[in-house]
Amino acid sequence: MDWSKAKNILIIAFIITNTFLAYVLFVVDSNKHDLSTDNDFLTDIVKLLSEKDIKLETDIPKEIPSLPVISIEYEKYKPEVVADRFLEKYVEEEEKNGVITYKNGNEILRLENNNKKIVYKNYFLQQKGVKKENILLKEALDKAKSFIEEKKFKTDDFKLGYAKEKDGIYKIEYNKVLKDIVIEETYMILEVSNQGVISFERYWVDSIEKSNNMISVSSTSKALLRILTREEYYGKTIKEISVCYYFKPTVYEKSDRFRDARGGKAIPTWRFVFEDGSKAFLEDS
Repeated sequence: MDWSKAKNILIIAFIITNTFLAYVLFVVDSNKHDLSTDNDFLTDIVKLLSEKDIKLETDIPKEIPSLPVISIEYEKYKPEVVADRFLEKYVEEEEKNGVITYKNGNEILRLENNNKKIVYKNYFLQQKGVKKENILLKEALDKAKSFIEEKKFKTDDFKLGYAKEKDGIYKIEYNKVLKDIVIEETYMILEVSNQGVISFERYWVDSIEKSNNMISVSSTSKALLRILTREEYYGKTIKEISVCYYFKPTVYEKSDRFRDARGGKAIPTWRFVFEDGSKAFLEDS
């Protein structure tokens, strides 16, 4: 087989496919008819997803919501207060690259991103392994919630975003909500075994202000077509499609100018959650 020729054919096929998708996106943008509620059009999109081995295990929302832009501010923690909650007795290590680290035996606590992110690990429980019987989801969620309560965090301002078991350990993610709409990127991520909580991360919003500026998100059909143009999503399974408020702090954290910024404006956008826990945020453009 002429591999060079085969490679060229694949490249040409990829260009043709993306050109076609770009054309369809243009038609969706310019068409006065709302294609998001057109069942035939949505059926065609599902077929295109299948061709890219993208499975859909959730309903496709047909409504196009209009929501306000919100201003968010991330929690900023007092390191010693957090250390007292998590470790009680501890030794503070030398601060490196803006990261404050505390230790108590095999337990480690770090405060990162200018004290806006908490990272806790219990290496004793990690090394201890899991008991013979794997932990059940309900038990893992109960342990996670109890841990959050013990560390004196609220338990009425979040919803379960993801939970998956591997090798007897559940990875659980909770997200901050505003009237049942998730705010991204906010999270509490816990690893839980039948021995207890092995690790915990928290990056959370402290205050939220609504603006009078309303934004209508694009149709789900347009968002799904954008998914089709991204190879990193091929072979994945979509488990959830919902609207969220989206602010990407990592864009600002990399800039010296915004290093100490505590928040910004979060806009409504489509949120796709995949079976492996990864996410895609399809901002209007």
